[in-house]
Amino acid sequence: MKCEKCHQACHKTVGNYKYTESGLENVLLKNIPIYKCGCGHTIIEIPAFMQLHAVIARVIVRKPTTLSGEEIRFLRKAIHKSSKELASLLGVTPVTVTRWEKGYNRINPAYEKILKTVVYTSFDGKVKNTIAVLEEIRKAEQKQTSKNVSSPLSFIARKAQLSYRYAQAG
Repeated sequence: MKCEKCHQACHKTVGNYKYTESGLENVLLKNIPIYKCGCGHTIIEIPAFMQLHAVIARVIVRKPTTLSGEEIRFLRKAIHKSSKELASLLGVTPVTVTRWEKGYNRINPAYEKILKTVVYTSFDGKVKNTIAVLEEIRKAEQKQTSKNVSSPLSFIARKAQLSYRYAQAG
């Protein structure tokens, strides 16, 4: 492989690399190809980039502790959603998603369960259309013209329960 800066041949080694480009501070890639040039430039080769992000996402959704802001941002990007799209999917404002991602506010446990379910089913293929189902629910509830207003928690619980049932069906 040639250096991107000086176009000289690079020396290949295998080593560990702190993968901060993922947006997560605690991801360490072990035994990956690293190319070093005499000019000081280093090129990291990340094989199976998309599969790597899917593995990271699976690890995040399975962790028992509350998601950090950087983990929420990673998961949102992993399912290819903008802040606005994720907010619409969860039934919150884009500002709320931004506050979660920046760590200003902690994510509500019910919203966290929905997000984890969506991400988990997206990558594990148990329910390929979970996001579409949640979007349909949101649209249907927006169309309701009744004056009865249900509490947000019951709405969130119904979404989480529905997502969980679909995930278990696969």
